[in-house]
Amino acid sequence: MRVLFISFNSSRLIVPPFPLGLASVVASLGPEHPFRVIDFMFEPDPRQKVLAVFQDWQPGLIALSLRNIDNQNSCFPEFFFPEAQEFCLWLRTHTQAPLVLGGSAFSIFPQ
Repeated sequence: MRVLFISFNSSRLIVPPFPLGLASVVASLGPEHPFRVIDFMFEPDPRQKVLAVFQDWQPGLIALSLRNIDNQNSCFPEFFFPEAQEFCLWLRTHTQAPLVLGGSAFSIFPQ
């Protein structure tokens, strides 16, 4: 099955973090599961990149990694779940591939 992995994090507060959890899952895949990875950290237009992948290569599964709940700034808080939810709804308008959510933010607050 073709798997599209998406690292949703684009926050660069200190240094751009490596999506370690996502990379660990990718490394565990066998050759029977071709994959692609889109890291939103380095995409100027992430949705356009996703659409390009959909045109070129239809995934059978989309794995979305949510790294952060918020920007960790108590003076100017920014919460990422509404944006992630809206992105999931956007994905539904472009593909029927199952969507699997994971990552540290999702694991902390799965509801």
